[in-house]
Amino acid sequence: DHRHHDMSLPLLEEKTGLTVHCNEDDNDTAYKRLVTHCEKRKYTCKAESWVGCCFSPTKDKFRFASYHESEWSQSDEMERIVADLRPISPEHHINDVTKLSFGGQPQIKRGKVGRNAPCLCGSGNKSKRCCAP
Repeated sequence: DHRHHDMSLPLLEEKTGLTVHCNEDDNDTAYKRLVTHCEKRKYTCKAESWVGCCFSPTKDKFRFASYHESEWSQSDEMERIVADLRPISPEHHINDVTKLSFGGQPQIKRGKVGRNAPCLCGSGNKSKRCCAP
């Protein structure tokens, strides 16, 4: 859809987080937008560091990244800046990074199979018309 999309994942115990942007804005505009978003999220999550990455959705490639590191401190100016920022939904809060999972990979059963038997990949096709050489 060529529109801007973003996602932020705070790692609360580690006092850090990640923001990912996907857009086709020019580099200057996209970089400023990413830096601003990272600074806001870093402040609202009381983090000491934050990483931002920007990807091109149409070219399927990484564009650039930003890294923000500083001790968190309360700021009236930042409070005003983040006043209209939507909170991160609870399902995006990562409390224990060791339990982070990106889902299981499908497992293909291995073993000898006849040419007319169903293929082991699970497609439902005969082996000779699917994965068999």
